[in-house]
Amino acid sequence: MGALNIRTTDSVAGFLDSDWEAWDALLNASGESSVHLESRAVKAVLRSPARKVRAALWEHPDRGVCGIAIMEDSQASSQG
Repeated sequence: MGALNIRTTDSVAGFLDSDWEAWDALLNASGESSVHLESRAVKAVLRSPARKVRAALWEHPDRGVCGIAIMEDSQASSQG
């Protein structure tokens, strides 16, 4: 079994179109579809200058993309 490779980006252009297609294919194949993880939603948030977001994908050398994630640096405040 080969090692997994992780790639991250803070811009839409950081991944190729084929990466975004593989992103959606993995999400659709998982059976755990999420509108927040669809590539179009992730691309929209990556384009926002007000949000500090990174997208990540894990690749297996033989099987391609096998994991996806989005990460956001944010701060919460209590109103209580």
